[in-house]
Amino acid sequence: MTALSTVTAEVAIINPRGMVERSTKGFLWNAIGIHNEALLQHSLNRGVASEPATMQSTKSSFSTLLLASVLALVILGPSIPPARAASYTPAIASGQWAEYKLLASTCLPSGSPECQAQGNGGMSNTDYGLLKITGVSVTNVTLDLSTAYTNGSNVAMQGWADVASGGSSLTSLAGGAPSNYFILSGGLQSGDAIWNTLGAPVLNQTTTESILGDMRDVNVLNYTHSFNSPYGQFSTSTSTQFTFDKQYGILIEFSLSTSMTSPYASSQFTTSYGMVANNIWRSDSLPDFTLSNSGSINVQAGSSGTTTLSLSDQYGFGSTINLQVTTQSGLTCTLDKTSVRGSGTATLSCTGQPGSYTVTITATSGPSTHTTQVPVQINPAATPNQPTNPSTLIYIGIGVAAAVAIAALASFLLLRRKKEASPTAPTETPPSATTI
Repeated sequence: MTALSTVTAEVAIINPRGMVERSTKGFLWNAIGIHNEALLQHSLNRGVASEPATMQSTKSSFSTLLLASVLALVILGPSIPPARAASYTPAIASGQWAEYKLLASTCLPSGSPECQAQGNGGMSNTDYGLLKITGVSVTNVTLDLSTAYTNGSNVAMQGWADVASGGSSLTSLAGGAPSNYFILSGGLQSGDAIWNTLGAPVLNQTTTESILGDMRDVNVLNYTHSFNSPYGQFSTSTSTQFTFDKQYGILIEFSLSTSMTSPYASSQFTTSYGMVANNIWRSDSLPDFTLSNSGSINVQAGSSGTTTLSLSDQYGFGSTINLQVTTQSGLTCTLDKTSVRGSGTATLSCTGQPGSYTVTITATSGPSTHTTQVPVQINPAATPNQPTNPSTLIYIGIGVAAAVAIAALASFLLLRRKKEASPTAPTETPPSATTI
């Protein structure tokens, strides 16, 4: 699944101005995928390809032709010299973000192969997109772009854009759109070139509109582009419109309309997506999640201890959160599950050698990352009681008996010796009787 593929047919249109319903689904970071795939499907279904080719090679060929026409439009298109000296510096700051959703998408006739092909790509399965500013240095802005899908998956990419030169690591759009179409300099107005370079596109209009319930000055940039197949088999006409906030230069809304005709059939595709929340001039909350644990683990060596990890979604977040455990030497820890979608729990189990440890659990979903630490104490195992051996008792009994016998013998000999050592009393002889 990619974040930049196709669009479903006949999605209900939602008011492209003002607060957008939170139930709106879909997001598109790169509309060139839609345009190219529509052209490709049109050519393949109508037999334009002159020789057998894989879809990838044919798609690459049409992409090359389309990009060439885009460059020609930008270079040869009318460029009105600015009537004033515009300042080309970023007006946004690191940490600011904006959330976008699909506002409208139609493809007619809905049963055509082109529309069926677009319905298989995944735009109908998208939930929202996030643009987060991660750094600003002089005229260069670095940003994270992510797309959240209704099945819980999340695709993220990083990029940069220079608001003065127009240089960018982001892919350009079809129909003559600039490669840097997320961030412009702040303070520009109608008649100003969007970059400080020769031949840069010029803002068509500055107006005041209600954006997310607030009256904002906005700059409008329009493109109209036509493309004829070199084989003469089909032609396309593409109109794009960008709306930027004048003060901050950030994209508010993008709309694309493409018509394709051939000798066999014709089809028309339109899509638009726009901002539904931000923390730039509002105090909206970013879709996110929290991570916590139920407490420390204290267990004896040889046993396993556990703690519960809790994840909770916030402000419409519903993507899959991936979990990873980092332990220290001497300790082994495992999780009963390595991912949780939106809200849920996971169990951490640890065992190891005696000692004190700290386990770090990292939860990641797209550009959002949270960590929690769990203290783990492994105590030495208790010394087991020694079992009594019958033979030991015999030896003890013999020893006691021998000791008693020896003591008795010693007592007998001592008494005998005392008896032999006692003095003998003198014996008196009675006088003999004398006869007179």
